[in-house]
Amino acid sequence: MKLSRQSIILCVLSYDFRDPIEGTAWVRGLDCLHHVADCVVVLDQHLVERAAVREMQITKLRGGAHSANRYPFAITSGGIRVASRGSTLIDHQVSNERVSSGVEALDAMLGGGHYRSSSVLITGAPGTAKTTLAGTFARARCDEGEPTVFVTFDEAADQLVRNLTSVGIRLEDHVRSGALQIRALRAPSAGPPPSASKTPSSRRTKPPSTRGSPPDLTCGSRWRTPASG
Repeated sequence: MKLSRQSIILCVLSYDFRDPIEGTAWVRGLDCLHHVADCVVVLDQHLVERAAVREMQITKLRGGAHSANRYPFAITSGGIRVASRGSTLIDHQVSNERVSSGVEALDAMLGGGHYRSSSVLITGAPGTAKTTLAGTFARARCDEGEPTVFVTFDEAADQLVRNLTSVGIRLEDHVRSGALQIRALRAPSAGPPPSASKTPSSRRTKPPSTRGSPPDLTCGSRWRTPASG
């Protein structure tokens, strides 16, 4: 630490500070590092509904403001991906444009559809047509020429397409043309952060304007992907 104070060298240290069995600090001689370090990043891994979740937290940063919240992260083939919540300021641009849900009566109930770039949560008991409504919305956006991503958990893409076809919602042509991308993830094995990190990377070549996911197909109570347009 003395060397880094007298030079331009950036010193990065890592050490285990908890006993994996007892859960107590066991590297007694290194406890002082939290006091002398300019920046402290704490990493943690625990279970949420039997799924492993990694989180990071900046507990100390001298000379500047920082967020002290805990943020989930995943180790992917492209490196570490942090599911940051972004700025604490709510200053994003909003749209007055209405987007159709694909159901004319529902659009009328919503005053012409929901606003673009808003979040829509569809909730209900099993068998109340949540997936059907999400499929209707996805088909409507694809019919309008808008690239769409449909994220589903614990159901294969072909199975989803087949089941929606049985109620008159045909998505095969949109999938074949590339207008609709279906991402089927198995929630219990992947865990929340990896599941969340797979969707953005799949949209690098052609960013879709719509992301849909049946609200009943979620990956734990802390990780929900709302259908939004």
